[in-house]
Amino acid sequence: MGAPTCWKLCTIRMQRFGVYLLQEKHPIMQIFFLAIVTGSVGLLVSEGWSRMPTSNAGAIHKIIFPLVVVLVYAAFFNICRSNPGIITQANVGRSCQQYQYDGIIFTPSTCRTCYFQKPARSKHCSVCNVCVAKMDHHCAWINNCVGEQNYRHFVVFLLSVMALAFYGAWLVWRIMCTEMDLQQVHNLWVRDRSTPLGFRRLGLWDQITYMMQRETILGTTGLFALLAGLIVLLFTSYELYMTLYCGMTTNEAVKWGDLAYFIKTQELQVLAKLHQSSDSDNGQTDCRTGGCKMARKKKLNQRSKDEPRRVTLSTLKQLRNIYDAGIWGNLMDILLPPSL
Repeated sequence: MGAPTCWKLCTIRMQRFGVYLLQEKHPIMQIFFLAIVTGSVGLLVSEGWSRMPTSNAGAIHKIIFPLVVVLVYAAFFNICRSNPGIITQANVGRSCQQYQYDGIIFTPSTCRTCYFQKPARSKHCSVCNVCVAKMDHHCAWINNCVGEQNYRHFVVFLLSVMALAFYGAWLVWRIMCTEMDLQQVHNLWVRDRSTPLGFRRLGLWDQITYMMQRETILGTTGLFALLAGLIVLLFTSYELYMTLYCGMTTNEAVKWGDLAYFIKTQELQVLAKLHQSSDSDNGQTDCRTGGCKMARKKKLNQRSKDEPRRVTLSTLKQLRNIYDAGIWGNLMDILLPPSL
């Protein structure tokens, strides 16, 4: 086999592997997640378990910590096996009755893959190859979609991971504080020529750096847990903000972002009568009738005079999200989703 043929074969296999990673269901990210959690827990137990209880971390943590770890595993396996709200021929009728089409980002159409009408707020997942009711997003970490029926389980999973990460980081810090007290790190001095004596006591940051060098594995584990907790916190905050406060899913947020672009480029047109009615409704347009329509400026000049006049929107606030039921209503939609 020549070098060009070998290179071509390797390129084809890499492309297939890329397609497999990005466009097909696979457990690689699930295994990676379990490896991260299990490895981090294992390092914490091996390096810090024998040092508890301490004056800073009581014996109760030997009971609480395993419970939190079990909670993470249980929440993970639960969300991986959960039904996100898969739409089939048997339940598509009920799903279409749950939400009405707003005429802006959701209009009556047929799924080109499943061959039935797409309910409002639904989306066909190309990875799972199914239509999901109130689709939020496909999560590679759980190898599953997040939708109407399992969103509450997804939030529990995020909260459990965040609790384990911050709790683990806190335990590491308390164990490190005990070690600093035992070694009397606060009484150590360091050479510093900028001081009159040429020496000074270690500051808090110097003490942490000193302990990180002596307890590298334990300190690195705690730092990793802290960073992981912050990342999950940011993602969870974004999810809850969009779902509870804005009343939209991640999929819908992307679509509203597209609308903002069309408004900026003056490519979004609405019926004039709907735009005028919005003036008496705090600048919001009622799009329940499906009166909004995408149109190019050039096409407007080709319309007949008998066609209703359309106007250009100047801001996204002139459109109302009909799916936003308020914080309490959105919360109830998460906790008590309608059955399919």
